[in-house]
Amino acid sequence: GSYQVTVKNTAGCVSAVTNSVVNAQPQTPAAPTVNVTQPTCTNANGKITITAPLGESLTYSIDGTNYQQAATFTAASGSYQVTVKNTAGCVSAATNAVVNPQPQTPAAPTVNIIQPTCANANGTITITAPLGESLTYSIDGTNYQQAATFTAIGGSYQVTVKNTAGCVSAATNAVVNPQPQTPAAPTVNIIQPTC
Repeated sequence: GSYQVTVKNTAGCVSAVTNSVVNAQPQTPAAPTVNVTQPTCTNANGKITITAPLGESLTYSIDGTNYQQAATFTAASGSYQVTVKNTAGCVSAATNAVVNPQPQTPAAPTVNIIQPTCANANGTITITAPLGESLTYSIDGTNYQQAATFTAIGGSYQVTVKNTAGCVSAATNAVVNPQPQTPAAPTVNIIQPTC
């Protein structure tokens, strides 16, 4: 408010008035609303974006010490206390933002190949590692299945493993040979016994 400040001595004399204005308390920003983009198979860092409050007079921090005008931060995995500060130096309550660790990409698969036989035109490709209920397998990079065994005709196959985060392993090349060719029925010439 506005105050009229005066001074009085023991004789009762009062000074002229000095007007003094005390400003209203600066408003503390609301605790921020944040959006967290988690790390991906190909990007180890996540992203923390403050979506509210926003404004040119506000700065933002994820460590309570370093503030910036941009409302987006690149962040490694961990827990962050996100705060907003206004020009009066008032700091909001903190909002906790958690960036998960980068999803682990499966190792390139180890495969066992059973080649076609004379009696069976198809071979078999079996993934022996890595194995797990959260993994799916492919021999063409497009179609994935939970079973680790594939029936395959002769050819070259790129075997990959995918986890629930969508991370795909490096490919292991698996070559299934063509079916061995069965010889044709023999042609025979018989010379019969003579006298």
